[in-house]
Amino acid sequence: MEKLIPIKMSRQTWGYVLFFAAVISLLAAVVLDRLGLRGSHVTPLSFVSAVVCVKLGLFSFWPAFTRKAPNALTLPAGIALKARPQDLHQDHHQDRHQDRHQDRHQGRHQDHHKEKIHSLALGDARVDGSLFQHNVPSFVLNHEQRFLDWNAAFELVFGGETALAKTSHVTAWFDLLDNYKRVSKRQEKLFGEGILPLTDRERATYVSPRFGRMVFTKIMTPIIDRRTGKILGWNVVLNVNSVTKREEFFEALYAVLARETRRVRYAAALDGVFKAYPDYKRLLSAQLAGLSLGDAPRRVLEIGAGPGLLTRKLLRDGHRVTVVEQEPELLRKLRDAAGARPLTLVRRDLATVRDLPAARFDRVSLTFSAHKVRDLDQLLVSAFNALTIGGRLVLSSLDEGATVTGLFAHLRESLEKTGAYEAVKHQLHHVEEWEVETAAQAPFAPRAGAALRAAAESVGFIVEATQEGFLGGTTVLLIARRP
Repeated sequence: MEKLIPIKMSRQTWGYVLFFAAVISLLAAVVLDRLGLRGSHVTPLSFVSAVVCVKLGLFSFWPAFTRKAPNALTLPAGIALKARPQDLHQDHHQDRHQDRHQDRHQGRHQDHHKEKIHSLALGDARVDGSLFQHNVPSFVLNHEQRFLDWNAAFELVFGGETALAKTSHVTAWFDLLDNYKRVSKRQEKLFGEGILPLTDRERATYVSPRFGRMVFTKIMTPIIDRRTGKILGWNVVLNVNSVTKREEFFEALYAVLARETRRVRYAAALDGVFKAYPDYKRLLSAQLAGLSLGDAPRRVLEIGAGPGLLTRKLLRDGHRVTVVEQEPELLRKLRDAAGARPLTLVRRDLATVRDLPAARFDRVSLTFSAHKVRDLDQLLVSAFNALTIGGRLVLSSLDEGATVTGLFAHLRESLEKTGAYEAVKHQLHHVEEWEVETAAQAPFAPRAGAALRAAAESVGFIVEATQEGFLGGTTVLLIARRP
């Protein structure tokens, strides 16, 4: 007997099949009845049965039929590289006035809320405490109902939607929901009231391309400034009530949460491991010497801060620092350590960093990160343009033929010689595991000193020195200047 192959059809396809089958059956029954071709034992499809089939068909594809198309406007994710700390605050208030006529939650009661609301912006430390403790999809809005951040569970469900971006208005998310009309109308009514409730609960449904139909209970609570009692923004948690592909969803969710836990442990351990590594201190000393900062405050761009030891030194010496880093936990640690010092943080995948603002910086530093950049030649061009006349570039990279595994073998040996291994061995395990896995997922591109020199000179840099032998012979350093 031939093996039957099951045909998988989507809910919408089944809806069309049922709908058109009902219509064809009705027409066939009418034709047979008119022509008198039916016998006493053959009856046409009953009207009630046909209506039931039609309703089933309509019910199956009605959500897709009535769903509103997503907003095509896509805003840039993260903080623009050209933004400085004071610019973020200014842009926050400029957007508030420019979008006042668009945001339905403002309007008539703008003046009423102005007294009540303080400020909450991208990068604010108070966002983390309200958001990342949740293991279900969660996001944070400011008082203008714009996205500030979301957690890994939210990224898992909605990360593929191009209409969503940091700083997008929450209505971009409403447009993705099946019951978007009900949710947005309720939201409009809620924020049109003179006094906002402390909490709000609402049902939200979403058809995920990966997990099927998902039903959430959306719980919104205010983020309170503990010093003043003022409302800074809103924390929104999406409790999962049901999901079509339940097992697949929770398996993916557990994997995401496990990775996020490892990410936090990596960031927490990185500082202690490299502080105890004498060769890393020697590399940082060479980076600082190459930057030739002098006594005057400089504008420094650091691409790939790692444990942030160089960043903290630059901040203590009074320089204005912009850090580009792909690990959010490392950025949070730097932000907390900076305090009121002038530090701008940009989350960006190091492999894709290339476009930098022109003539913005006095110094550019890539601290053991040049090998992580996929198109280093293009980044060198951009770094040349980003520097002021006389500005300096210092970069360190894995040498040609070196590996992350070899680096950590030397690191472990060095720690054992200095007697620091036992104190940091657990931290070292977390750091090595993460770095090796990261290198496997996005292969590094090490270059020898001669290749780095040639690439920098082809752009227009005057190369002052290349030094090899750092980190157990795995790393090379280049120092260059823009004429």
